[in-house]
Parts: sequence; C-alpha cells; structure tokens
Amino acid sequence: MFELSVRLPQSYPFPPPAVAFVTPTYHYAVSTSGSLCLYILRDTWTPNTMIWDVLETVRRLVTDPTADMSLRVWLSELFQVDRDEYMSNAEADAIAHANTAPTNTQGPGQLQQTRADALLRNLLKKTSDCS
Repeated sequence: MFELSVRLPQSYPFPPPAVAFVTPTYHYAVSTSGSLCLYILRDTWTPNTMIWDVLETVRRLVTDPTADMSLRVWLSELFQVDRDEYMSNAEADAIAHANTAPTNTQGPGQLQQTRADALLRNLLKKTSDCS
C-alpha cells in the first residue's frame, strides 16, 4: 500500500491542497520527499476543484501515467529508453517500501489515502519539467 498525505491550507479552497506520498515512491513525477508534480495542483487549480478530482488525478498518474510532468528527469529518461529496467526498479522499490501498513495519523486538515501496490506495475510514461 502507498500512503498519501493531503493537507488543506486554512484558506482552502482558494489555494490547492498540499499532496505528497508518505511512502517512498519510485516515480518520475514524485520527488524524493514525496511531493507531486500535477497540473491540477498548479496550473489548473480553482476553488471549485474537488479533493476527489485531486485523488483521481493521483490515481491516474499511477495507473495510467503520461510522463508529461517530471520532478526526477532521469527517471523519465530511463522510462523512455529502457522501460523494462524502469519497471523492474519500480517493482523492487514498491516491494521494499509499499508493503507497510498505513500510519493512520490523520490530523486537522489532513486526509490519509492509501493505494494498493498492485497498481505499481503501471507507474510511468511522459516527460516535461515541473519546476
């Protein structure tokens, strides 16, 4: 399972939530600290955007990646030139990190969300810098 942290700022819904993987995640659009590079949290955020939409975008990132946004460019490049090696590395990383139980440390303004590691085989695709 992967643990995801969603923190709502006090002035939510005007600024977007802070979304990050708590579980270390081998993915081009997830930084080593767990932060995510998603258009919905940057360029297309509006106060009408629902948390469900954000979580669905994260789910799609993992299950149907497009690699059009990247925080770890070298992972995007590896995926493009050697998909088998990228997938093997992602699978090994998931086995090492994603099989732990969630911490369930929910606090005010925080939602914990978990995803099954069976989805890991589908991590990846496209590339574009998200700085």
